[in-house]
Amino acid sequence: MKTRFSMVENSTMNGCDAFVVIGAQYGDEGKGAQVGNLAAELSSRGKCVIGIRSNGGSNAGHTVYVNGLKLATHQVPIACLYVGDTWGLIGPGAVLNLTSLRKELNDLESKLGWSVVSKLFFSPKLPVTSAVHVHLDSVNVANLGSTAQAIGPTYEDRVGRRGLYTVDLFRPENDLIAMLEKLYAFHGVTRETPVFAEMLKTDLANFGWFCETFSRHLIDPYDFVASKSPATLLIEGANALALDNVDGGTPYVTSSCTTLGGVISGSGLGTHALRHLWNDNFELIYVMKGSYTTRVGTGTLVTQRDDEHGDKLQKLGSEFGVTTGRKRRTGDLDLVQIKHMMSRYLVPEHTVLNLTKLDISSAFDTVDVCVAYESLPEHTKNYPANDDELTHVKPVYQQFPGWKDFDFSTVKSYEDLHPNVKSLIRFIETYLGVPVKYINLGPNEGQYIIKQ
Repeated sequence: MKTRFSMVENSTMNGCDAFVVIGAQYGDEGKGAQVGNLAAELSSRGKCVIGIRSNGGSNAGHTVYVNGLKLATHQVPIACLYVGDTWGLIGPGAVLNLTSLRKELNDLESKLGWSVVSKLFFSPKLPVTSAVHVHLDSVNVANLGSTAQAIGPTYEDRVGRRGLYTVDLFRPENDLIAMLEKLYAFHGVTRETPVFAEMLKTDLANFGWFCETFSRHLIDPYDFVASKSPATLLIEGANALALDNVDGGTPYVTSSCTTLGGVISGSGLGTHALRHLWNDNFELIYVMKGSYTTRVGTGTLVTQRDDEHGDKLQKLGSEFGVTTGRKRRTGDLDLVQIKHMMSRYLVPEHTVLNLTKLDISSAFDTVDVCVAYESLPEHTKNYPANDDELTHVKPVYQQFPGWKDFDFSTVKSYEDLHPNVKSLIRFIETYLGVPVKYINLGPNEGQYIIKQ
């Protein structure tokens, strides 16, 4: 389907210097579709677009449709999937899994039929996942609901100043072996350990592939953006607000900063990012499922539906993780969670909402929305500080009439939406204090409208 409304022409952000797209819930909100629509629109107009990943790694999974092709990205910025003056940069706030990257690039290039590698660049200070991290993470999967992508151990060694960075991979092999032996030993793996030889072989092979493939692709993010100026930055967040390792419900969170704050340092642009983000040509887009909530892995989902309703949401919404294939738990829309996490990371007059998957609720007579929590711990005045406290709260619901059997494929403008859909949208805007701008009508390329 061709784009019905131009995200650029019909936007007050015409000529926008920067878009930042962040998930407002627990991930899987449809960020990939939003980033893809923006990248398609901007590249079709001949604009230079730089897609930037500032956090996370191969634990992220974005589904995007490009010229009718259904593609999945994990580490590669979505802008790289479009022809033209489009580029991708992975910043130092992310982590790089070379085994996964190699597979991802092979899959993407086999479907697209052209080189994605030529468009992809890396911060020299980007932490690299080692085979020992993959080994360690296999232990944590059951404990924390990890994606088994070795994200946590890689970040731990960055903080512990033990890990390797992309710039290190170009050292002489003897130096790399010494660095790896030291890293392995810290985690209890020595030359006498059965897995040592295989780990070393895997790491050296991955490092060699990276150096051969990306010998001229390490660059300071600041210098990279400056070299492409004027360019539009398209920064795509991984995971989501409720999984932030500072503000999320510990311990069931991710290992990186998923908020707008993480964009500043994680992009590698520093205060240079502020010049792009805090001016008239900037849009901060929070993506959320408009009528329900999902969560994959471990951790409390306050509004979880363990009933026929929840099963139906899961099936109709195809709620399976892009990275792991795990079934996502489903629940009613929780505006308390979204408001708590989003309110501290708003940029007045530049923040908008993107609502997705409203069409899934066409199967139901009503839509329940959580608008308050009961049974908060005595010492908690506002929102639970960790996951344990979250398990004790009870959701307070407000029920809205649904739009059963409404066909979203007939919608060409906001006015065409079912009255009950528009009623819920107005309530969301009032409750969160943020305007809705983008409304997805389905999963495919260009299936969206802009609310003027």
